[in-house]
Amino acid sequence: ILPVLAGCNDDGTGTTPANRTPLSVSAGIRMEAGTATSPETRATDATWHQGDAIGVYTLVSGTDNVYDGQANFKYVNGTADGASASFNPADAGNTAYYPTDGSEVDIMAYYPYREISDRSFFLVVNVLNQTSLPAIDLMTAQKAEGKSQDDAAASLVFEHRLTKLNITLARGEGADEIDLDDARITLSGTPAT
Repeated sequence: ILPVLAGCNDDGTGTTPANRTPLSVSAGIRMEAGTATSPETRATDATWHQGDAIGVYTLVSGTDNVYDGQANFKYVNGTADGASASFNPADAGNTAYYPTDGSEVDIMAYYPYREISDRSFFLVVNVLNQTSLPAIDLMTAQKAEGKSQDDAAASLVFEHRLTKLNITLARGEGADEIDLDDARITLSGTPAT
């Protein structure tokens, strides 16, 4: 579960000061040990796709306090499909800015982006419906710590937080009479949320 903190982006005047430096985000996906050639470190694959969206938070450096209401801002991959991506704000209202006084913030993010309306401060993931794996492919990034307007580019490395099981049924030797067409597998004792 990822803690989610909510707020708005406003400097109190209703306008964005021209001297603010916007946050820019680049991201990659960490490959699991021993799977350097595996295309499936995410539930769907190891590639960022154009249009993928992440939720971005800026925190007062060294704390869990949201800086300037910049919580769950939607950033979208505007680059071609690839192992790394550049994410930009979905619109002006989702643009995160660095403090103008040079103080530092920490950047954290998750994938896939979700609108959070209940303000429960948690991102609920439900894997019961698996018809769209990208929709449930939860990844989070380690915090990029100590970022400021003097060091504006935030490089994030996302890690897959769920496990994908691939199960293959096959007849054992001498079991030719067993019909696998109607075989079912049940995974029990694992919560779906």
